[in-house]
Amino acid sequence: MKKQIIREILEILEQASYGTAPFEKLPEPKQSMIVSKLQLKRVIELGYITDVEKAEKWLELIELVYEWTMDATFDCEHRLFFNEGTVEIDSISEYYGGDWVLDYKGGQLLLDGEEFGDSITQLLNYIESCL
Repeated sequence: MKKQIIREILEILEQASYGTAPFEKLPEPKQSMIVSKLQLKRVIELGYITDVEKAEKWLELIELVYEWTMDATFDCEHRLFFNEGTVEIDSISEYYGGDWVLDYKGGQLLLDGEEFGDSITQLLNYIESCL
């Protein structure tokens, strides 16, 4: 069952295409989302992520960061870097920036090693409140 779900996630990530437009002609937020999805696909294929819930959380994170980037009311930029099974988040607002390491274990998000709950939305809100 888990292998089937991982395959489904990989198929979703495989569809991280950008249509007929050349990659460099896409808006920067779309480019970032595609690169993040391809990085997630790579760490899954390399076996760093085998937990279905973790893969789903990282996919949710990628998509939420993209949505918030496209929404003009949010003035923060979040860059995601996949490091084996964790995600390094580099966040920048108009005046401040910060770096965090995000992991997901046992049904809990871990922000810099501390339990945070399991809501990606609350996590991004927290990060933005720190900027």
